[in-house]
Amino acid sequence: MDCDILPKKILLVDDDLTMQKIINLSLNRAKPDIELTIISSGEEAIEAADSLNPEMVILDYRLNGMDGIQTYQKLQEIEKFQNIPFVFMSGENDLDVMAYNDNKNIKGIIKKPFRPAELGNELCELLLA
Repeated sequence: MDCDILPKKILLVDDDLTMQKIINLSLNRAKPDIELTIISSGEEAIEAADSLNPEMVILDYRLNGMDGIQTYQKLQEIEKFQNIPFVFMSGENDLDVMAYNDNKNIKGIIKKPFRPAELGNELCELLLA
């Protein structure tokens, strides 16, 4: 599936170094000109928010310190983050992030483990839904 809707500038917030590498490789395969900014914690994402201009955020649900929902809620206080899509990643089966979707910009969850070769397609499907 060729997906033109996949944004070029993506912010990834994930504290797992291996997962960062897998996602980086997967997204570069899906969109070679992608600009992926990787941040390892919610706190760092909030601190760096002013200097970031992502077109989409991929956010791990389980982060050390501030979790994914708390990070999302803090980023929603910043105007430029209120109208861009957010996708959560989680290994939990019963996670309901949509309950926090006041701005209607949470597009869904990608379940871990995922197939790296399919990550781009999964993101596109969520963005198109």
